[in-house]
Amino acid sequence: MEYHNNDPVDASGWTQTLLSADPETARCTSDAYDYVLPRGAVARAELDDPHHDYPAIDIQIPTGTPVYAVTSGTVSHVGGGYGNGIQVNGADGATYIYGHLDSRGVAAGATVSPGQYLGESGNTGNSTGPHLHFEIRTDGVKRCPQTMLLALYDGLTPPAPTSLPTSGCSY
Repeated sequence: MEYHNNDPVDASGWTQTLLSADPETARCTSDAYDYVLPRGAVARAELDDPHHDYPAIDIQIPTGTPVYAVTSGTVSHVGGGYGNGIQVNGADGATYIYGHLDSRGVAAGATVSPGQYLGESGNTGNSTGPHLHFEIRTDGVKRCPQTMLLALYDGLTPPAPTSLPTSGCSY
């Protein structure tokens, strides 16, 4: 899809025009957090769909879609069912897991900033198709990331990770 600054946009797309001349690549950020994908990678409506009966989200995107750090922290690699996964131990005390990546673009032990490139989405590990599995944990408890991702997508300040629900992502 091609956008131009003078193209009309519907009310749900107004922030795209404000954030960047190219809404496909616009970044949605707050002071300490950033959206995990390029803005045009998935429609907002896909983020609020029910996902799991446990707190995590699977975002269907093509293999090779860039994945970005949601916040600052230190990187470690995870594998197993997550395939080529990355874990970021956030400076905010939460743990962020990005699963099923096709490739990792940061080394274990690296320090990352919000919006920093982590790798590319894929279909590795226990996966039924290309997607990003994204989960947040605070004190070992899984938290549903949907409201955080929706806030970042909308250009709003996201809720604190500790305030996110511990039930499944099915609003």
